[in-house]
Formats: sequence, structure tokens, C-alpha cells
Amino acid sequence: MDWLNELQRKTVSPEDAARLYEVFANIDISALLHKVTTPTLVLHARGDQMVPHRCGREVSEGIPGARFITLESSNHFLLAHEPAFVRLLDEVRRFTTTERQPSAPAKTSDIDNVERKRVTVLSVEIVSPLHAFASVDPELVLRQIDPLLESTFEIIELNGGVILASGESGITAIFGTLPASQHHALSASQAALVVKSRLELQSNGSVRVRAALDTGEVIVRYRRHGATKQIEVTGGAVRGAARLARSLRRGAVAVTDRTRVEADGLLNVVQLSRSDLIKFGRDEQAYELKSATSAE
Repeated sequence: MDWLNELQRKTVSPEDAARLYEVFANIDISALLHKVTTPTLVLHARGDQMVPHRCGREVSEGIPGARFITLESSNHFLLAHEPAFVRLLDEVRRFTTTERQPSAPAKTSDIDNVERKRVTVLSVEIVSPLHAFASVDPELVLRQIDPLLESTFEIIELNGGVILASGESGITAIFGTLPASQHHALSASQAALVVKSRLELQSNGSVRVRAALDTGEVIVRYRRHGATKQIEVTGGAVRGAARLARSLRRGAVAVTDRTRVEADGLLNVVQLSRSDLIKFGRDEQAYELKSATSAE
């Protein structure tokens, strides 16, 4: 609110602000809506405190063939850290991809395919006491971590996931790129629960597992390097899962609101308190995953 107030003070005089509000309040284009022939997407926040949600729906209903999307927010201008902001970007990208004429594919020898997909990303961090000591023999760390990484690979692949990256203390995986993977949020959640349980048992409690899941639309690139085919994924869900995992103060499996909604009621979750999270947006909701129900 302070930022908005300062912006208004810098950009308009009080007299002009009053005139603008009066003009905007009396604009009525409802009688012209039926003349719109361009494909139209209308997005409106359910709790918009400046323009009522019903107004967005009325605009959509007046334009032939328009699509209406409700965004779960109370803001008139969405903020970048809101889950609704990611939904906004996803819907606009999906709409523009559908409506525009496809361009010619890139003639790049090492890129086999590029596609946009809605997926769930799992970020796993293995926290070991050994990581606190920079001088520890790296072979000692590997002897402890390698078996845990191998177990994680196996669990992820058994649940239909694909490994994107792995390192000394963590793994990033994606669910939703393989055939018959429409329940990617559920599959990723089930994998995360098994990973946490097995790794902590396998290490006799000497490591903690922080895992996080986020869901959204990403760009998937399949690259070929010689005889090897690699997958690269970019998008907000990749960053969101990693950021949530790093934010956890304790060992837990956390999911964003996007993943919870995507799983369609099949996840048993409790909302995480602010004391459980470090440097996580106050307007963002995160939940601790307790269990996941199998889809019928």
C-alpha cells in the first residue's frame, strides 16, 4: 500500500486523480461487447477490491466465444509472488499459443523437440551433518550420500518421474512428461513421501530430508548430444519447488497451493506456519504433506 500511495503521488495531481476516477467510473462499453470478433480471454481476481468479480464475468458473457478465468486473489493488480500470478501467466501463454498461427520450427540440430507442458516439479534436499564441515573428506560424504541418491532415483522413476538434476545434496525431478502421467501432482507427492521416509530410515536418522513440490506450465526441451538424449525444463514451477525446499526450517514434505489444487483433493495437508518457513512470501500459501490417496 505504501508503494502504491507513493506511485500515485509521483504520477498524478489530486485534481487529475479525481477527474480520472470520475471518467473511469462512468465508462460503459457493454453495448459494444457483441461486436468484438477477436478471440478474447478475460481474467479477474475473485476478491478484487477495486472492480467486483461479477464485472469481469459480465464482460466475458457479452463477448462471443470469450473465455473467463477466475484468479484466486484479493488484489486488483496481481503481485509476482502470488500463486495467482503464476496462474495468470500460464493462462495467457496457453491462450496465445492456441490462438496464434504456429511458427516454423527452429532448425537446430541438437534440439529434437520443444513443448509446453503442465507438470509437477519435485525438489529434494538431503541435509547431512557432514555438510557443515568444509574440510570433510569428500569421499566420506559420497559414501554417505550416494546410496541415498540412488534410492531417490529409484523411487522417482518408479512413480513416473524424470530426473532433471542431481548433486551432492539434492535432486530435482519432473512429473508429467511421460505417457499416462495425467496425475502428475499425485504421483510426485507419493514419490516425495516415500523418499523422505526411506532416506531417513536408510540413514538411521543421520540425515534430514526437505522436499517441496510446485505445479505449473513449463518449457520442456529435448536435446540430443551424440547418442544421448537429455531433457531440459525451464519455468516457474522449477524455481518454486527449489525455493520452497530451501525455505523449510525442518525436515518435511511441502507443497504449494498450486500442487494442492492440481491433486484435486487427493492430498492430506496442513498449512505450514510462518515459523516453519524462511524468506517465503507472506502472501504465498504452503502446506505440509501428510499423506496422498491413490487415484481411482
